[in-house]
Amino acid sequence: MKLSFIAVGISLPLLSACGGGNTEQTFSEKFSQEEAFFAHVQTEQSRTLVAALPTGQAVYSGVMSMTIDVDGVIDTDETVTDPGGDFRAIGDLVVNVDFGVGVQTLSGTVSNFQADEGKDLSGSLTISSTGLTGATFPATYGGTLTLDTSDLIFSAGTISNGEFKGANGDFIIGGHNSTVDWLGQSGGPIGSVSGRIIGTIQ
Repeated sequence: MKLSFIAVGISLPLLSACGGGNTEQTFSEKFSQEEAFFAHVQTEQSRTLVAALPTGQAVYSGVMSMTIDVDGVIDTDETVTDPGGDFRAIGDLVVNVDFGVGVQTLSGTVSNFQADEGKDLSGSLTISSTGLTGATFPATYGGTLTLDTSDLIFSAGTISNGEFKGANGDFIIGGHNSTVDWLGQSGGPIGSVSGRIIGTIQ
């Protein structure tokens, strides 16, 4: 799966978390490209007019990026190899939207995670929404990921400012945050997660 700036006139590819066709691209490069792509869509693409949204069902694919603060203390000097260290991650995003008449729904998954510092992050998260409000949507997400051998339980995850962008609902974007319980630290504090989602219609 690949996101591309070509859709908005910029020929800089944004590869999926699993690496896409460029096996030499570093995690930092992927994270920076996702950040730049999100910023471009957010500032250069208008919110889709309700009348111009797709009809029927549509699938969006892209990425969810996040910074995970496992111990509840933000410290940019820490790395994931430190006890309680903060780290960044990217996962492949697939969102299914039903734009049908009546109750309009949105659901999705995030999987194939990659973390910086070369750590092994596996598992999946589930996204759900009770309905769309015009070209915007509220959504929640949760699930359990595994960092090496320690579980990271995501709870009360929310996607805020979710919206469809572009002339015909070409993009889906939003910010997100959650709490996370790192079971590798028995009795430890609850951490936090924040980041972005960005996807293009397929």
